[in-house]
Amino acid sequence: MVTISNGADWSWSSVSTSRALAETEELTSREIGSTRINDESGHYRMLWQHYEMGPVGLNFMKVSPQRVIRSQSMIERDRNRDFHIMLLRSGAAHAQQGGKSCELPAGTMYLLDCAQPWDILFPADHYCLTAHIDYLWLQHWLPEPSILAGRAVDASGSWVLPLVSMMNAIATDGLDNAPLPRALLADQMAGLLVLALGPHEHMQRRHDTELLRRIRAIIRDRYDQRNLTAKQVADDLGISRRYLDKTLADAKTTFLTLLETQRLEAARLKLVDHRSMTQIAEIAWSCGFADPGYFARRFARRYGMSPSRFRHAITDERKQ
Repeated sequence: MVTISNGADWSWSSVSTSRALAETEELTSREIGSTRINDESGHYRMLWQHYEMGPVGLNFMKVSPQRVIRSQSMIERDRNRDFHIMLLRSGAAHAQQGGKSCELPAGTMYLLDCAQPWDILFPADHYCLTAHIDYLWLQHWLPEPSILAGRAVDASGSWVLPLVSMMNAIATDGLDNAPLPRALLADQMAGLLVLALGPHEHMQRRHDTELLRRIRAIIRDRYDQRNLTAKQVADDLGISRRYLDKTLADAKTTFLTLLETQRLEAARLKLVDHRSMTQIAEIAWSCGFADPGYFARRFARRYGMSPSRFRHAITDERKQ
C-alpha cells in the first residue's frame, strides 16, 4: 500500500498498468474520495505531488489518458464531503456532473462536489492542479458550494488569475518556504476562490431561496420543541446565526415569526380535528408553547377568536 505524506511525490511509470491503476485508486480513495479509474492509453503513467494546508489538500498530477468516474455508490460509502477545484494546466477533458456536460480545454478551472456523481474523460496526457476542500469549512466563504458543481471557469479571467498564480506557485516551489502558515494560506485560497467566481448575484438569490426553504423545513419538523432557537437551526445548517437572520430579513421575516406561524397553524389543525377533544392547554404545549395563556392571545390575534371559540365555531359548522 502506498502511504501518502506531506510534500511528497509519487510516480507510476515503470510498473504494470493494472498495478498502477490499483494503487492510484487506493490512494485516491483515502486522500480525495472513492473513484474508478480507467486507463485510456494502454500504459498508465502518473506523477503525483501532494501538499496539505489544514482543511485544504493539494494534489498536482501529470497523468496519461484516463477516465475518472465517481458513482452514487461510492458517494454513499465515503464519510467525508469535500469540494474540489480542478485547474487543467495542459491537456483537455470532457466532464459531466449534476446533469451538466462540458468540454474543458487547457486553462480551464472546473468545480466538483464530491456529493454528486461525476464522469471525466481525459483523452490525452494532461497536467491538473487540484485542491480538495473540506465542505463545511468552505461554507464559511460560500454558504452553498454545491450550487457551483459542474461549473467551468476561464482561468485567464482577471479575478481568477490570483488563485491560479497561487496554485502554480505551490506546484513550482512547494510550501517549505511559504510566506504564511499553511492554515492562513488555506484561508487565502478560499477567499481567492470567491473572487474567482465573479459576479454571482443569481447564485446568491438561488442559494437564499434554497436556504429559506431548508430553514422552513427544519421549523416545520421541530416546531414542537419549546426550546428551539435560531442558533440551533443555524448550527444544523452549518451557517452562522447572523447569516440566518440576514437571509430571513431579506425575505422580510424573522425566525420567531416563522416559528410562531408554524406553531399556530399546527394548533389550528389540531383544533379542527373532530376526532380529538384534546384540552387546549395540551394542544398549546404539544405545539411548542410553554404558556397556554400566551398561546390563546397569539391565536386570537392571528385568527380573530380564541382557541375555544374557534373550536366551537368549527363544531357548530359541522352540525349545520
